[in-house]
Amino acid sequence: MKNVLILFTIPYNYTLTYNKNTLETSNGKRQHLLPNTWVLYIHGELLSDTLTIFSLEEQFLSELADFTNDTEKHHIIANLTAGAGRARFVAQCGCSMTFDCSTLGVVYADILFEVNDSPKPKDVIISPSAGIALDTVFRISTIATIDPDFPLRYTFYCGVEFTSFILASYSDHRAVETYLPYAESGTKVWVEVCDALGACSISRNHTIFLSPGSERTVNTLITDASAHARRCELDSLRRVALSAIITYSNSKIPAAVTKFSSYLRGEIPKLTKVCIDQNREKYENMLLQLKNLDQDLWR
Repeated sequence: MKNVLILFTIPYNYTLTYNKNTLETSNGKRQHLLPNTWVLYIHGELLSDTLTIFSLEEQFLSELADFTNDTEKHHIIANLTAGAGRARFVAQCGCSMTFDCSTLGVVYADILFEVNDSPKPKDVIISPSAGIALDTVFRISTIATIDPDFPLRYTFYCGVEFTSFILASYSDHRAVETYLPYAESGTKVWVEVCDALGACSISRNHTIFLSPGSERTVNTLITDASAHARRCELDSLRRVALSAIITYSNSKIPAAVTKFSSYLRGEIPKLTKVCIDQNREKYENMLLQLKNLDQDLWR
């Protein structure tokens, strides 16, 4: 099921319903509606609550000005199964008894829905096919995906054991050069492709087996992490931080784990408030993943 958020503009004193048109219904279905609400059942199955809006004359009888032609914005949320089809908005106009008026009117508008198929990404290509964790620079790429709703966004992911993170994310760029973390069970890499309408699909995992990392890379990683933190590049900072702790832990290099963890304890609190506020979700996800890897890091 999907929530459909509808923003519409209607005159005062209208009753609005959100109906799904069903060609199979000839006699229509009975619905439990709000009191004093009139809906033509032939329009189909009711998907949302009926919304009744009163004009200002109805609310304030002593008003001298005529506000009948004013407009007002409201939201209606309806649940419907995703798929191609037709939805119908039905608005019923009823005059107030206060003004001794009996004119009624019904208007409706149809909206056609089409299914937006998500892009179908190709497998990732990794070169070279082997190397040393946190040392060898790998080029990870994929073949162009064909989809009419461009531009397409290619996001490359890395997964080690129970942790995954973004390696890079580009619009219409299909390659990234980076180092990878080490795990005895292998390092998984894949790509997610999203179209301009937000439909996404992921490729199959590609597992690469690396040689364990070494302590000599820790200073380079600290320099890289500092640069990302200074520029508020939290995805890149998370990539470096997780890669370092995972690799040094799995390679059984406790001195490197201690040195890098100590650096993070001092560096992350230096992130500016503006940086954190603008990237709140990324910041909190990074802290959660780091804590899951190293309980002592944020004690």
